[in-house]
Amino acid sequence: MMILPKNLMKMIEDWQRRLGISDWKITTQRIDPENIDYNGEEYFIGIERDFSTKTGIIYHDIDLYEVAICHELLHIKYPESMFPKLSFEEYEDWIDKKSEELVKNKYKYK
Repeated sequence: MMILPKNLMKMIEDWQRRLGISDWKITTQRIDPENIDYNGEEYFIGIERDFSTKTGIIYHDIDLYEVAICHELLHIKYPESMFPKLSFEEYEDWIDKKSEELVKNKYKYK
């Protein structure tokens, strides 16, 4: 489902509030698929974070959706450095599961 820009920012702000990172400035930027090294993936969504200025840019080549937004914001709430014993793949797997769980629970009682 495509999220309109106004609703996209509302959704990002909602997840920032839920994750306790409302003091961050988050923006999004669509990127040209020609500029991406996919490494076997079919699409790209990723966040560039600057912890010193509390800014983040979610780069994407497909329309963003709620689980993806939550996933990228979890990278701010729970940076890799919090999980020194996990490999990158294990860390990403944890972030994947956590984002799916959080979004599912958001709508559980509606």
